[in-house]
Formats: sequence, C-alpha cells, structure tokens
Amino acid sequence: MPSRGNVLHTFLCSFKAVVLVCTVSGLALESCSHQSGLVLSGFHTTEAAVEAPQTLQVVIWSNHPEVEQPLLQWLDQLQRPVGNNDLVRRAFMEQRRTLPWPPHDLEILQLARQVGADEVLIAEIIIKPACSVTWYPHRRDGEAGDLVYVAARAFAVDTQAMRWSGTAECTKPVIEADKLAIPLARIAVATGMGRSADEPLLQRDFRICSG
Repeated sequence: MPSRGNVLHTFLCSFKAVVLVCTVSGLALESCSHQSGLVLSGFHTTEAAVEAPQTLQVVIWSNHPEVEQPLLQWLDQLQRPVGNNDLVRRAFMEQRRTLPWPPHDLEILQLARQVGADEVLIAEIIIKPACSVTWYPHRRDGEAGDLVYVAARAFAVDTQAMRWSGTAECTKPVIEADKLAIPLARIAVATGMGRSADEPLLQRDFRICSG
C-alpha cells in the first residue's frame, strides 16, 4: 500500500533525487531526459497507457492547493474529457480541508473514493533555496534564488494501484519560484502519462527552464 510521499521524503532528506538513470521493468514503461536545464523522469503501467482517460472522474490534491484548479483545467484541455463531473471535483476540493497535514496517500485515496472519483492525481511541489544545495547538477555557491521540484503520481481509486508517476525540475535557480510551480507540474504529469513534448499544449512548458 502506498505510503505518504516516498519521492517527496527522499528529496527533502537529501535533495539528491535527480533521476538521470532509467530502468525498464516487465510491468511498466519508463522514460527520462535531461535537457535545457530540465530534468524529467516518468513511469506508467501498460494498463494506464491503453485505458481511455476521458472516461475517468479525476480529482487532484497538491501540497500547493493553488495549482489544483489550473492543473485540472489544463488536464481537461489535454484529454478532451467527456465524463468528468464537476460535482465530484467540487466535493473533493471542499472536503480536502478535513485531511490531516500532511496527508498519507491512502487518506487522499479514501477521500477520493467518498466523493465518487475514479482516479486521484497527487502533485507535490518542493521549493528549496539554491544556496543550501551542494550536489551536482544543482550546486550554485552563493547564488540567489530557489530550485523547484515537482513529483506527480496518479492512483486508481478502486484498486489503490499507482497508474503512473512523473517528476520534473529545473537545475537552475530562479527568483520567482512560484511561477514555475504550475508549468513544472504540467510537465511532470505529462511525462508520467507518456505524452509527447511536441503536443501544442506542452511545447511552451518544456522550454520553461531555458529562460
């Protein structure tokens, strides 16, 4: 059973979680890249790749709640959904305040089940001062600004199984880190879902780290 934010916990402990090596298992498809100051990694099950996402009632939880609604709207544009129910999403957003802080993945899944969602997407965003990081490729001695890292993952509510996960981060510090949260969240989600960087809705985001 998934525990609370394993990716987040690892990153907060060491900030060494720059995934540059990808492996392939018999149960999943994985990818990663490192270009233009953008580091990506992605994983999705073969079932997630073939299932039509527009048939799912999807809700989103983030430790930065301000990204939830923009991410939902972007996801709707990306997938052109026909079945998403606004009442389900509204109920989840209204009741998310009842969750403990920080919530375990299981607690988020239980709330998603209560409101009638089929899939829950969790997007965790970490913003860390660049001057406190000493590991390659992030090291910027005495440099101002923050580094931004996003870890996203999706679970099937009925089985509690992870369907995909994706990460995205810029290796260069930025002064206004909050402005990167939503674009990097979109990139992490798209990478986990196995979407192409050539899609019109993604092209601008994939250049976010290159200035």
